[in-house]
Amino acid sequence: MSRCAECRAPLIHDIESGEMVCCKCGIVARENMPDPETAPLGLFDDKGTRLPRVSGQVTLARHDNGMLTAIAPGGTDFSGNIIERVTQSKMVKLRKWQNRIRINNNADRRAFDILKQITDICSALSLPKTVLETSSLTYRSLSTATDLKNKSTVGLACVMVFMGCKKCEALRSMQEIVSAACPPKEVRLKTKLANRYYRTLVLATGNPRSEPIPLDKYISKISNLAESGGRAERLALQLAHKTKNKYITNGRDPNGLASAYLCIASMLLNVNNAQRDISEASGVTDVTVRCRSKEILSMYDIRITLDPS
Repeated sequence: MSRCAECRAPLIHDIESGEMVCCKCGIVARENMPDPETAPLGLFDDKGTRLPRVSGQVTLARHDNGMLTAIAPGGTDFSGNIIERVTQSKMVKLRKWQNRIRINNNADRRAFDILKQITDICSALSLPKTVLETSSLTYRSLSTATDLKNKSTVGLACVMVFMGCKKCEALRSMQEIVSAACPPKEVRLKTKLANRYYRTLVLATGNPRSEPIPLDKYISKISNLAESGGRAERLALQLAHKTKNKYITNGRDPNGLASAYLCIASMLLNVNNAQRDISEASGVTDVTVRCRSKEILSMYDIRITLDPS
């Protein structure tokens, strides 16, 4: 242990100031001492930003939880010096074998494929990271609780994303999710397959049904897609709250109800918003929108009071 040259008392290392101070007389024995816990050198990118010295971020969206360090391709090292050709060939072989040993058996290979498909779907739909992590966690929990063999990889990935969206209250229908994962010709068939997988998993695991997503979110989503405007959206939300009735909502598609409220609000405010645009944005037919609108108008007498000021 280092001691003070004046009073022979032990010295204390002040980490914040980087000094060695005597515990008795307070004299500073050393200054500007480097922190032994941090490396003296760092890696910087082209813009001068310091790069992290650790591997990738831990995530459930990868079969190895993102804890494996990958060998990056390239012909230069971290200092920018050119690597010799012999060393480059060795690094290429190491990278190839590293990719092979990442997947040890069929279970790891299947998990890798499904998690990669989930990541691609979430990226295509611009879903937040919480949905991606929730979907990956749902797959990991269901893969240990139930038998997911002999099922389509694309279908399972769509089901996991759909369940993650329902848990995170993200408005995405099964058809939208399947459209992001399959070609247009296979959307109808894959949607039926994914719906069957979803019902089978819910019945097999005994998971309780998730709470229905509020109608407000459907109205906001369709209003943004149809570009109805803020006034029509606010009035539609007010109408939905004031006319909330189980005889209207029970057994009805929320997209059709939200479209009907937007149509009524647009007519009351004299907003130039075609019924076809709203129906196309919601994914329902014009007949459904008209029927839901007639049901609402037949049960309630809707009036607007104008402010004289």
